[in-house]
Amino acid sequence: MKHRIGRIVIPALVLMILFGAFVVLYHALPAQAIPVGKAVQVLGAFTGPRTGYDAEDNVRASLDQLQAGMWGYANRSVEGASMKRKFWYVDGNVGASGIGKTPDTAFLTIQEAITASSNTTDDWIFVFDYSGGGATITINKAFIHLIGNASAAAPYPRIFPASAVAGITITDAGDRVEIAHFVIGGGDQTVPAITFSGAGGSYGVWIHDNVIGRDATAPANDGILVPSGTGAPYLLVENNIFHGSVGAGIDQSGIEIAGNATRGAILNNMFSDLGTGTHPAIYLSGSVTEVRVEGNRISGDDDDAAGWAITLGASCADCWIHMNYAGSANHNPDQEAYDDDDGAATEANNWGLNYSGLTAMLTDD
Repeated sequence: MKHRIGRIVIPALVLMILFGAFVVLYHALPAQAIPVGKAVQVLGAFTGPRTGYDAEDNVRASLDQLQAGMWGYANRSVEGASMKRKFWYVDGNVGASGIGKTPDTAFLTIQEAITASSNTTDDWIFVFDYSGGGATITINKAFIHLIGNASAAAPYPRIFPASAVAGITITDAGDRVEIAHFVIGGGDQTVPAITFSGAGGSYGVWIHDNVIGRDATAPANDGILVPSGTGAPYLLVENNIFHGSVGAGIDQSGIEIAGNATRGAILNNMFSDLGTGTHPAIYLSGSVTEVRVEGNRISGDDDDAAGWAITLGASCADCWIHMNYAGSANHNPDQEAYDDDDGAATEANNWGLNYSGLTAMLTDD
């Protein structure tokens, strides 16, 4: 009887131990492991050493590419979205351009990373030590996240073209673009730091936490310009610093929207040494509807004309202007910092509480 029980109990214990080991190994595997065949399908087959790389760097780059590709395949851009993420790296000091998959194999230029991106993935481009840029950076693809990273040389990478062209041009194919943590200028004070092109409109662009028009190494005529005939619906500009002409930075408006920016927002930016009657710090000069302008701080030294801080053109409608602060070293109490060209009889826009110096302005009229 004892031998019979042993013959039953011992195999059962062995099965339990094996099952426990299987559970431990299963949970030790990556949560979203994918077959190597699927990784090769995503990455493309390995084609051998790249010209100009020694053997050690080439093997490391190949392994990094495999790892980055598997990670990118498993992740999603936002919860519930089906779009995959891809990560690219740019470093202006790498010497020779790599495959862009890791900091050690970074691209030399931002434009290379944009070219490698696609409209079918959520492409994150991390930019490290970068100063200059040559030609304008053209963002002509959707879902591009252009993110600057601090380095030992500078807190923000700097975009400064070598000739008189805009620092960044966003075409009407550049929907859902994000630009953050850069010093941005044009080639000189005859061109904008950031501009838009194409009649189709760049939807949902988010520009935040940048220094625009810092000084002579990042100049511009307008900091951000949406030209007439172009569009940037749902544009969001927030938490940027715009520097004016005292430091040879921006020579005209910090932000001018002459095209379409329906339901956009200009929030919590700082404008330093900017604003005149001809070129207000914030100038909505085009057919702009339902734009919110809130929480901006505008410091100027030339307020000899009404509307030097914020001016709405005659075609603006249903815009909301509230809790903005304008102050000037040359404060003229007879000239209001805010102006609405629709006229008192039309009252097309909505003005909340704004400040000019120590004076609360309940309306522009």
